[in-house]
Amino acid sequence: MAIMDAYEMIYCPHRTYKYRFVDHRQCHKILRTTKIVACENTIVDLALYSGSLPATDLQQCYENANLIEADVITNAEIKNGSYKSPENVEKMRKNACLTLCILRKRGQIVDSEIQKNKLYGKLASALFSPDMQQKMYSTINRCIEQVKTKTDMCEKSFDLLTCIWKDLI
Repeated sequence: MAIMDAYEMIYCPHRTYKYRFVDHRQCHKILRTTKIVACENTIVDLALYSGSLPATDLQQCYENANLIEADVITNAEIKNGSYKSPENVEKMRKNACLTLCILRKRGQIVDSEIQKNKLYGKLASALFSPDMQQKMYSTINRCIEQVKTKTDMCEKSFDLLTCIWKDLI
């Protein structure tokens, strides 16, 4: 195969990314392992990953959590742990309830039960290599186990997503 430029547009809930690869044979291999990294800049992006939610439902979740988009916890805040600081307690609580609302509306949490198969769903779809799929399944299983005894559902959903995020990103 001739070497050529390959581009792929990746739609994320709030933005579109364009990647350039010199060898098109590498394009899908690289994207399979980097797509989740590229798209998830906030906890909301992760909650919406590989799916969607009608704008009215998402807006309702923001309103129910009394949160604006500018206050959504970012990847950087999770990586550096600043979301756990004492001055961010209220922000974290609102984000936690926002994630619960999104996961409930997507059917990934029903009542107080995490729907493991729905979390697997498209998250570990054929877009990813078998190795990456297995890592995702293992991560989801481990994270569900880690949060299963939590009784506060907002906290449980947020901790579930941050656990998944920290392991895969």
